[in-house]
Amino acid sequence: MNVGSVGGPKFLDDLDQTDNVGVEFGQFLGGDHSYLQALRDADTPRHSTWNERGCDGRWLVLDISTGAGPVCEAGVSCPANMTRFFYQATTTGWRVVTATRSAGCSAVRKAEPAFPTALCSELQAVK
Repeated sequence: MNVGSVGGPKFLDDLDQTDNVGVEFGQFLGGDHSYLQALRDADTPRHSTWNERGCDGRWLVLDISTGAGPVCEAGVSCPANMTRFFYQATTTGWRVVTATRSAGCSAVRKAEPAFPTALCSELQAVK
């Protein structure tokens, strides 16, 4: 099981968006190609970045930044427009359970009580 930030941010543009078209979901579960399907399920814009926060093969947590927002002046901190998405694996791919910017498990456990706390209990709020 992966928990926490796994590697640095990845860019949706970096994934070959034509790979695995028509391949059964179980054949690429848990890798970048299944994450592409997860990003699509969340209707993520093309130039977004994402970080895997946790995955146990049945449940997935991704922090996704659309990279969109106001233009900021030099030296001024801009919001990342990051949202945390929680997914459940189905026979056809990852499906969004809920999304939040809050810390911990309360939002996802309200939406899906079976979501494992090991994947969310130590997550900080998204900034």
